[in-house]
Amino acid sequence: MERWDQLDVNFKKNFRSGNKVFTLQLDYFNVFNNNPIRAMTDTVGGSLGRVTTNLPGRMPRVAG
Repeated sequence: MERWDQLDVNFKKNFRSGNKVFTLQLDYFNVFNNNPIRAMTDTVGGSLGRVTTNLPGRMPRVAG
């Protein structure tokens, strides 16, 4: 079985203004992945060399 790792990172900061709380958040998903190919079709025919499975690439998210 092939081994692969996924790492998600999250940074969050709360700010207070009077009786209200504001949150700023930065998420970064799949830090180690750069969208590598995991499986390809290698049969001669209609779709030789077509990618069938890949790891999700890096994806940032900013929330507030």
